[in-house]
Formats: sequence, structure tokens, C-alpha cells
Amino acid sequence: MSSSLDPPPPSSTSSQDLLVDILKRVKDYSSKVERETLVVPKSFKPEGKVFVPKEKTLLKKRGKKQTRAQHRGRGDRAYPRHRVDAISYLGTIMPDQIDVELTYLYHTALNNASTVYAKNLQSNGCYDPDPSVGGVSYLGLASWSGQYNYYRPISYKYEVQFANLESAITPVAFVINSNTNPGTAIAAISTVGPFSKSQLLSCKAGQDRAVLKGFVSIAALVGSSNIEDDDNYRGSISSSNPADVTWITVGAYTCDNSNFTVGVSIVVKLVAKVRLYDRVLV
Repeated sequence: MSSSLDPPPPSSTSSQDLLVDILKRVKDYSSKVERETLVVPKSFKPEGKVFVPKEKTLLKKRGKKQTRAQHRGRGDRAYPRHRVDAISYLGTIMPDQIDVELTYLYHTALNNASTVYAKNLQSNGCYDPDPSVGGVSYLGLASWSGQYNYYRPISYKYEVQFANLESAITPVAFVINSNTNPGTAIAAISTVGPFSKSQLLSCKAGQDRAVLKGFVSIAALVGSSNIEDDDNYRGSISSSNPADVTWITVGAYTCDNSNFTVGVSIVVKLVAKVRLYDRVLV
């Protein structure tokens, strides 16, 4: 026997309404983390060169802003700083080829009691850049011999510092980049080529200085884009220069055709971009 204070038993209609209300709340909550599709109408015409896709899927996360990497479907992985066009096999830690920068430094005093003095270096000969000395490679080349067999120079940057030590002679400092050996008897006209630079130094006994620097592409220097395929422009990391050598010549000549007495001091810095390939299998 029921009392008048007891709540009335729930009817079938009120139970159904309660269930519908619960399902609606669940649907509203879950929609906050579901994927939503934004459809751009075909009649939309963006101004300027703006690319707008017809469909764009956005993932909205509750209480957290998406990173660009997450939006593009790559998780939290950041953009690679450098890309290497190479294929790595399963179980290896080095790619089949890689581009690196190697540095070479040379310094001397140019003085041979003549009107001109020049020093020739093999700019793409990373194994042996100075033919008069031998055995001195670009810094870091030998450390790659355990991973790769060959190197292929692509380009290089040069920076040459000159200091005139003469007190009564005004020389002209120069840098010549060439695909042939210009020798040491440099004519003044050779210093005005497309891959050459020069500067006049005053006679202040070491107080007047100059810096000549630039960038040289091996393909532009030799006049061919086949250097990345031609084996004549590759060298062995452990034993040789390329068969076709490019040159950088640094030096100075006197304007009045008088002989140097003290000379000109130079510091040469070369930074070569080199492609290492033919990976050593271990």
C-alpha cells in the first residue's frame, strides 16, 4: 500500500525522454573532439595567389592548440633542417650519400724578389690541395673514410687576407679561380676575369690590408652541369684528387714593375661543399 508522500512511479514516456536527453549530452560532448569537415563552396574565389582546398579537415582538441606539424599529420616531428637525397637500407646508420662542408687553411709570405708572385692551390682537390707540399687534406676529410669511398666537390667559398709588408711598393693583390692551372707568371689582364678579384694595396709596411672573398660553383667554373655525374670530378677519400682539377691562384704584382723586397703576407681559407657517396658496407 503506497503512501501519498511517495513519488509517483516514472511513466514510460518520462524514461524515454530522460534517455534521449542523456544521449544528446553524450553526443554534444563527443563532438568537441571529433573531426569536422569544412567545405568551401565552388563559387568562392580567393584574392591574389592564395590556395584554398575544396575540403579541409581540422582536428580540434579540447584545451590544446595544435602545432603545425600535428595539423599536417606528422605528430610532433619538426621539419628537417637539411634534406639528403639518399636511400638508407634497414640496419644502417648512415645514408648512401651526404653533403658536408670541409675547410682548408693556408698561409705564407709572398716574396721571391720578382715583380709578381702567385700561389696555386687545387680548389676541388680535397685530398691534396697543395701540390707543392702533399699529404695535407681538407680538414675532416680523413674522418669520413670509414663511412664512404668517394667525394665529389660541388662548390666552395674562399676568403683571402692580404697584408702589404712593403714600405715603398704598391702591389695589386689578386685571386683567380680557373679550371686550368694558370701557372705563376700571372699577367695583369688575368686578374679581371669573371672568376677573379683584385685590389690595390698602399705601401704602409704591413698597415694596409685587404680581404677578397667569394663563392664559386664547380659546374659554372668548368662550364658544364655534368660534374655531378662525371667520374673525372670525383676523388677517393683515402687516396686521390679528382682527375679534372680546378684551381685557385692567390698572389700580388707590383704596379711599377719593381721587385718585391719584403713581400705580401696572405691567409687563404677555403670551405668546400662536398658530396660523399659509395657508402662502406659494414
